[in-house]
Amino acid sequence: VNTVAFALATSIPGGGAPTAGNNRATSWNGTAPIFSVGATGNVLPVEVRSNAGQVTLRATTTGPLTNTGGNTIPMSEIIVASSDSALPAPTIPATGLGPAVNVSSGGPGIGFTQVTQRAADWTFSYANSANRPAGTYTGQITFTASSP
Repeated sequence: VNTVAFALATSIPGGGAPTAGNNRATSWNGTAPIFSVGATGNVLPVEVRSNAGQVTLRATTTGPLTNTGGNTIPMSEIIVASSDSALPAPTIPATGLGPAVNVSSGGPGIGFTQVTQRAADWTFSYANSANRPAGTYTGQITFTASSP
C-alpha cells in the first residue's frame, strides 16, 4: 500500500507564512492570502504486463476521505495524471467503481497484439475545489487491471 500526503500551505503577501496563535502581528500588503497544496509520495510508478489481450484499469473507492471529526472530502477530488498515454490513469470516483480505461497493447520491443508491457509514473494531486475543515483525512483507492 502506497501513501500520498497533501499539505495546505498559507502565505500572506508581503508577510510570508503566518505564525500560529492569537493576536500575532505580521506584515501584509492587503492582497488575498495564497494557499498552495504540497504533496509527498504523490508519484507512483506503475506497470502493467499481460499476455491476455486488451487490459483495462479501474479505480475503486469505499467512500470519501474522512477525518476524526467526521468531516469528508469526496474521493473524486483526487486527480491522477499519467506520464504515458499508453498507460492512462483511471478517473477516481467519489465512491464505488470508476469507469474503465484501456491500456494500449504492445510496449518497447513487443510486436504481438496480445502482449502488453507498459510502465508509467502516475502523479496524484488534490483538486481543492472547496473549503474544508482542517485535519488529517484518510481513505483508500484500489486500482484493478483486468482482461476479458
